Amino acid sequence: MKKHDTHSSDYTLLFDPVMNSNGNVRFIDHSRGKETTIRLGVDDSGFRYRVQQELPSIIADLIDLAVAIHATDRLTFQNLRKEQTRIYVVLPVRHPELLNATSFQDKLSSLLEWATGSHWSFDFHQRSDSERIIEQ
Repeated sequence: MKKHDTHSSDYTLLFDPVMNSNGNVRFIDHSRGKETTIRLGVDDSGFRYRVQQELPSIIADLIDLAVAIHATDRLTFQNLRKEQTRIYVVLPVRHPELLNATSFQDKLSSLLEWATGSHWSFDFHQRSDSERIIEQ
């Protein structure tokens, strides 16, 4: 895991591995000094009906990333009238070596800053839990 001073962020979101059920995200609001654990599950059973039967693990990582971005965007308060909100997301993935690459991180942060007006930083680490339904 990369070294990051969570106090330089307004919000820190620490995701458990994204699962079909029983997942959690620890949501830390540094400005209010509050920490909450929120349940998170993804129903990806619809992916069973896709043309390609196998789901590459990097695609599963991108789905997990999309879920984390959506959840983060819904949980954080981003005031467009004040200075830039700083968001730090920690997410376990199958291929952290790819998602932690500087080129990917720069493009991802730049895109999300453009879309939301907030500064996003990510730390991807090795996922250790079992696969989701779509990977089996």
